[in-house]
Amino acid sequence: MADPQVYTACYISVSIDGLSGVDGSTMNTLLFSNFQPPAWSTQVPKHKFYGDQGKTETLHGGARNEDWSPCTLGRGVDTNHTIFNWVQEIRQKGPTEAKKDIKITVQEPGGTGIVVWSGTGAIVTSYSHGPSMASANDILTESIVIDAEKWDMLDGGGQPINGGPDGGS
Repeated sequence: MADPQVYTACYISVSIDGLSGVDGSTMNTLLFSNFQPPAWSTQVPKHKFYGDQGKTETLHGGARNEDWSPCTLGRGVDTNHTIFNWVQEIRQKGPTEAKKDIKITVQEPGGTGIVVWSGTGAIVTSYSHGPSMASANDILTESIVIDAEKWDMLDGGGQPINGGPDGGS
């Protein structure tokens, strides 16, 4: 069996339910140039006990506490200020009322999805603009950190990975 394709250039397409620009236009899909996906971690308790030979042994198990970190996205600022409009919605309504469902699709250069991150109950927890200089040809960028109540990693077609009901997460 041949090794799967590894892509060095990818595109990031983000779909956010119910997102609109400052002019009221609906912008359901936004393009980003940078993406740091959420990371999974768990705390597994270690219990010491005396084994068969009377020596101390470690047992891994018991309750688990798992967590997903937020993701970070970066892009050039658009004149519709779509992301900042979501930030303003969070500031006005509070995070509970401004939650949205989000899908972040990493695509190969031809547009085919490689992996999809699906976030339920997502909110922006940090927003910033990059530096700008009048004498340079830099692009004004914005960066956001998004946290979600739940993250699922799906295959490029949006289907669960490993047959789990929620993508195995």
